[in-house]
Amino acid sequence: MKKTILFLTIALFLFGNIGLFAQKESNTPSASVANKTSGNITKAELLAEGKLSVNFTNKIIVSFVLVIKAKEYSNPTGYLFNNDIKTAINALKKNTEIVFKSITVCEKTCSGVTSGLPTEVLKDLTLTLIP
Repeated sequence: MKKTILFLTIALFLFGNIGLFAQKESNTPSASVANKTSGNITKAELLAEGKLSVNFTNKIIVSFVLVIKAKEYSNPTGYLFNNDIKTAINALKKNTEIVFKSITVCEKTCSGVTSGLPTEVLKDLTLTLIP
């Protein structure tokens, strides 16, 4: 009888933690470009969008880094693509994997990384750019 109660207690504990983990994962912000979080994107779509988006309305992107063929292009001033990033994207002629990394977000009330408010770095966004 004691073994059965112990087994049931452990099972309830494990299932409870799995539910909490699943709930936490769904509440994690993520970035996208033109509503894409993976897969292929055309150069035209990427440049027309011209920005990163975050799936939470109370968060804003304050900076990110674009990596193309091991070369990094920093965008320290927000979610819109700067001229260096647009130029790098325009220069690509074949299918290329691009990675948006170090995507930093904070609450909408912050004015950037130097505001003193807590920031959060999101999971990298990897896409394949199709010319």
